[in-house]
Amino acid sequence: MVEQALSEKGDISPKELQSHIHEKHGVEIPTTMISSYKSNILRKQGGSTKAGGADASVGVRDITQLRDLIDRVGANQLQSLIKVLSK
Repeated sequence: MVEQALSEKGDISPKELQSHIHEKHGVEIPTTMISSYKSNILRKQGGSTKAGGADASVGVRDITQLRDLIDRVGANQLQSLIKVLSK
């Protein structure tokens, strides 16, 4: 039902999906469950949830390596490299 509601209504909030499902099917699903289903459905479709972001956190070692790079090549050069690599 959640997947069908998403395809009919698009990427709307769990509360709006809850109302749509209740009106159409007469079933009340908790918004927490709808949110979980929605996340799984979007992940399987290759989309991302609104939170998005990096999969892994940045650790102290990463920051130390970044600091070393800034010291070696300079902040402006490093920003240019990041822009090129992120495209």
